[in-house]
Amino acid sequence: MRVTRGAAGDPAHSPASGYRYDGLFRVEESWRQQGVSGQFVCRYRLVRLGDDGSPVPIEPGTLPGPAPREQVTVQRLVRSTAVSRKVKELHDYTCQVCGERIEIASGAYAEGAHVRPLGRPHDGLDTLENILCLCPNDHVRFEFGAILIDDDLTLRDGATGVATGGHLRSRPWVKGALPDGLENGLVERFRAAVGQGCAWVSAGAGRNGLAS
Repeated sequence: MRVTRGAAGDPAHSPASGYRYDGLFRVEESWRQQGVSGQFVCRYRLVRLGDDGSPVPIEPGTLPGPAPREQVTVQRLVRSTAVSRKVKELHDYTCQVCGERIEIASGAYAEGAHVRPLGRPHDGLDTLENILCLCPNDHVRFEFGAILIDDDLTLRDGATGVATGGHLRSRPWVKGALPDGLENGLVERFRAAVGQGCAWVSAGAGRNGLAS
């Protein structure tokens, strides 16, 4: 088949303007693939042919290779992995929403999620009472507003606002993990952090795209 490319195509292979005849190609491979609209489309892999009908070798300079790199300077929040790890240990790596405890080859796995995000404009604290122990699924759901937590620790569906019938697991501490007298104080500070987080969510700020 003869191939003509227009300026509206992939910039890496298209002319800057107008149209360009790129020569004779043959269909090397074809397959069906589901497109962005959900319908199946036919895809083809084409090989360019020379004047004698044989495939044109790819020039060394056009061989695929690693993606280009560039040096940049970024600023990021420095989080305390020790605090997050402590929260997960206190909850025995058990999700405070669904109660699931995930075991992988290296041991139990859970994720620490900040009730009030650390980044601006929220400036949440990197402290025990501002971190939840969640499974990966509920971490994502909480992060994107699919889970809401009332200040009494009632769980609500983020889309409908309807209570799910569950409560956040707030006190499944491992026996002996906290010093005497600290447990009740930590729970009260945690409830306060949740209340502040809910007030912020109710104000319409939303968590979408924010660092936890």
